[in-house]
Amino acid sequence: MKASRWNEAIFFVGGSLLLSVVGGVWLSTSTPYGMGLVNDSAVYIGGARSLLAGNGYMRLSGDLGLKPITHFPPLFSLTLMLAALVSQSDPLLAARWLMPLLFGLNISLLGGWVYLMTRRRDLALLASALWAFSDWGLNLHTYVLSEPLFLTFFLLAFITWLAYQHQPRPYWAGLNGFLASLAYLTRYAGATLLATFGLLLLGYAWREQRRWKDLRRWLIGALPLPALWTLYTWRVGEGVGNRQIAWHPIPLDTLRHGLQNSLNALAPDWLIRLFPPLGSLFSALGLLASLGLVIGIGLGVWRVCRQPKAVFPQWLAPVLFGGNYWGFLVLSISLLDASTPLDDRVLGPLYLTLLALSLVGLGWLLRYPGRWLRLIALIGVVVGVPLLMGDGVMRGQALRQEGLGFAHREVQTTRLWDLLRQYPAGKYVYSDRPAAIHLYAERPCLPLPAPVDPVQARFRPDYEADLAEMKARIRAGQAILVLFDLHRSGDAAYLGEITADLGDPQMVDFVWVYGVLR
Repeated sequence: MKASRWNEAIFFVGGSLLLSVVGGVWLSTSTPYGMGLVNDSAVYIGGARSLLAGNGYMRLSGDLGLKPITHFPPLFSLTLMLAALVSQSDPLLAARWLMPLLFGLNISLLGGWVYLMTRRRDLALLASALWAFSDWGLNLHTYVLSEPLFLTFFLLAFITWLAYQHQPRPYWAGLNGFLASLAYLTRYAGATLLATFGLLLLGYAWREQRRWKDLRRWLIGALPLPALWTLYTWRVGEGVGNRQIAWHPIPLDTLRHGLQNSLNALAPDWLIRLFPPLGSLFSALGLLASLGLVIGIGLGVWRVCRQPKAVFPQWLAPVLFGGNYWGFLVLSISLLDASTPLDDRVLGPLYLTLLALSLVGLGWLLRYPGRWLRLIALIGVVVGVPLLMGDGVMRGQALRQEGLGFAHREVQTTRLWDLLRQYPAGKYVYSDRPAAIHLYAERPCLPLPAPVDPVQARFRPDYEADLAEMKARIRAGQAILVLFDLHRSGDAAYLGEITADLGDPQMVDFVWVYGVLR
């Protein structure tokens, strides 16, 4: 009997490690031009470069100086810096192996989380395989962004919570709080993890006097680092996290798009593209499944409340997190940043939670005494798994064609970067892609004057003055205007307003440059 269990354990660990390696290699081979780069990537990489240079957690500002980074927590840039030190390379190059490493680690951690909730190794391996070959699992790890590291701490926090439920010791509570605080220092959305586990421990302490000690230990692990970072951002920024609070309620279209993405999270996108009406069908099925989940959760909570000594069910923590995360997104968009899209990147933690809960539900169905229900569940797995994995395979093939964002082959190989490095340091550069210039030319760059602030969703009263100042600098030979995408965006009115009276542009590959580039 013991030999059989050892064999099962070895098979599980070996299978999990194999899936991790395959997932990491799959991501690496799917991105031959390097990991994807967007505006936020430039901030993280710039922060890591600044740390390596001994300047602290700083960024290049458009006015030719360095400014503290407070809009983004520091842990991902610190991780990039450490990866660069280990590999003796630039953080941009270090990300080339760091992101596949995080993907492989997260694949194994997801399997471990599902195993602890279901006690079934087959379902744990299925969870790892689904994520390793899902399109959204791949998408979350293809960009040099903080989400993969956040998911690492997210999964570790849930694993330590299950360990605490199994063996309620203060050290598990303290470790859980510490991991949740590291998630917060990776992404501000980590506040939802702090709220989730803090509420659960408060519920335990309310019911059992001895749990107050565990709650105190959790607070000791959870609060110091976020408090120190908050104090720092308040001291050096214009507010906590450099965020300005203003009421701009989340648009209904944004909310609808986010809900639709959530309902279709586990639907095969390639099949929907072939047969568009299936999108509505999958949304309806997702809605029905969500309603069933809400009813089941309500019944479970009711049973727990009726039995004061009962242990909280294992699914309660991820469910509570899902509710907290949705509330956080709605409040964040309504009060802090109206430009936040509810896409795969932002909804990734919800997708992961949904996948884990789906496998917990599948485990319950497979244990259910009804033969037909088990048969339906098995047929669903046999049919559904290849369909879902097909998305990841097709996404990986598409990624190989060109680089993502600023890692696009056309952007990486342009002659513009050498010209910008030779451009006098005391002169200004304006661009519709300042982050790309920060990243490749490693010089300050100002964004284009814009009539509307996308974060606050309000008109900028100083737009006309900023536009006039930019044009005056360009005409005086003190600045240049570099356009990557605006002339291809179709926004002819804004393009005409920005470039009026500046003369004809100089063409550098696919880039338009106004002013004297020397």
